Amino acid sequence: MTHMTNRRTGLTVLELVSALALFIIILGTLLVALNSATDIWTRSANRNRDLQKVRQALDLIATDLTCAIAPRPPNPQNTSPSPSTSANDQKPLFRVSTKGSMASVDQIGLYFIKMLSPAELTDSKQLSLEFVAYSLTTNGLSRYTRPVQTDSSRISPPDLNNQLDIFENAVKEIQTPTNILSSAIVEFAPLVYQPLRNSPSTASQAPVFYSPVNSVSLADLPDFVDVLIAYVDKNDWANSTSRTNYMTRRITLPTAQASRLP
Repeated sequence: MTHMTNRRTGLTVLELVSALALFIIILGTLLVALNSATDIWTRSANRNRDLQKVRQALDLIATDLTCAIAPRPPNPQNTSPSPSTSANDQKPLFRVSTKGSMASVDQIGLYFIKMLSPAELTDSKQLSLEFVAYSLTTNGLSRYTRPVQTDSSRISPPDLNNQLDIFENAVKEIQTPTNILSSAIVEFAPLVYQPLRNSPSTASQAPVFYSPVNSVSLADLPDFVDVLIAYVDKNDWANSTSRTNYMTRRITLPTAQASRLP
């Protein structure tokens, strides 16, 4: 008589260890791939966010410059200056500087006056003129504004040149920058093109441009301004793997004859 032996099927210890090791290898590979994909997505999101801020800064510069104003040039047929422009004729109201007041702080600044829209006015007694400054330091590109002040009687026009001097010096004295548009911006280079006069001597000449290496002070608006902005990824910059990206735009300013200065 044959005896049947019942054997219980199962896994040996070696099989369990092998399966567990294989599971850990697969899970580890998936975690590494997921971590790498997360890092790539995070860096891409940071770059896109920095790029968006740089584009917004460039758009804001373009909007401000297209609203820039300057006094009308003296009329050669009328030797007596107009009361509305006598205090500001031939005085620099559009400026580009390369250094702050402190020699240890390199600073590129763009200073001018713009016309405010009715929606931007916060006070019914406020002039629709505003000083605008763009200042680049090691912290990034900052934007500062200040309304043009006038006396209560408003008998005489404000001395825009003197107020712009005070505003420019106040911006240059700021040691801890505020109102930073983007800390990723590492270079800000406005190239200012000198206006051409409609005269036979200059009609055939090309516009003269001024490099940001030198300070520029114009009593009239330039024909246009080429703005160059360089920006980097701060996270990659710390690892010495970042590359510098550039963005440029040509901004046409309103002509002096079309100035909206009251």
